[in-house]
Amino acid sequence: MSNETTTLPYLLRLLDDEQPDVREVISAQLANFGGDLSDQVAGLGIDLSDQDRKTLSVLLQPARRASLREAWFTPSRALLEPDGDWDLFEAFLRMISDFLHDGVSLRPSMSDLLDDLADESAEIGLNDPIPLASWLFDNDRLTANKRDYYNPRNSDLAHVLENGVGNPLSLSLILILVAQRRKIPIYGCNYPGHFLCWTDTSSGPLVIDPYNKARTLAVKQIIANNPGISTTSKDALSAPARQVDMLRRVLSNLAHAYTKADSTEDLLLVKELTESLDEIDLTVL
Repeated sequence: MSNETTTLPYLLRLLDDEQPDVREVISAQLANFGGDLSDQVAGLGIDLSDQDRKTLSVLLQPARRASLREAWFTPSRALLEPDGDWDLFEAFLRMISDFLHDGVSLRPSMSDLLDDLADESAEIGLNDPIPLASWLFDNDRLTANKRDYYNPRNSDLAHVLENGVGNPLSLSLILILVAQRRKIPIYGCNYPGHFLCWTDTSSGPLVIDPYNKARTLAVKQIIANNPGISTTSKDALSAPARQVDMLRRVLSNLAHAYTKADSTEDLLLVKELTESLDEIDLTVL
């Protein structure tokens, strides 16, 4: 057992001590754990109160920021395509998910939860886009988080999978990642203001709206019914979103959430990550 782990029980006993100098010492010691104590807390059998869990999560936040900064890197140009590098794309989403985790609760990994859904859908023979989407969203397995729409945890796909509620983007990403595991052609649709999924059919492309129980709409019908539709919206409907733009959309949602919460340090981090994505586009100029 490491020295850090042996001192952990003593540190946790000090969580209710609000003296600034004590908190400073605790934070410095907790930084050695990389922002996540879930395995250690479970392994030691420590029963924390809800308040202690919240306090501990806040104290771990600087270390989670540092861990994400260390793990993140400028992605490759493969993410400039809608169907580029799904493993790399998912790795970035997993980094974000780990950062948004409270660092205290034990939970399965985002990728394992997605694997379970893909396996289950295969067992019952869901091999096409619309049946798969209906199975995920039209039976309350995964639903719209309308009560807490701007919560940053809506961008934590593991949290969304465990709790069953998310925003338009997180629900769409879950459908996309499950579909990619099954080789079912579902992609992102970077529609302004409301992210959707995109798939092609023999009668033309259509979009799927996971936030509204997997409602489907034909792209040609949307354009025909909205003669004043903007060029940006029409472009978003005409082709699937690039992977880099989906990652950028996740970070944009987080930036909005942290701006509303006046969370300066987290907002600064998100801006740094966004700038790294912008560098990919610069490589093709």
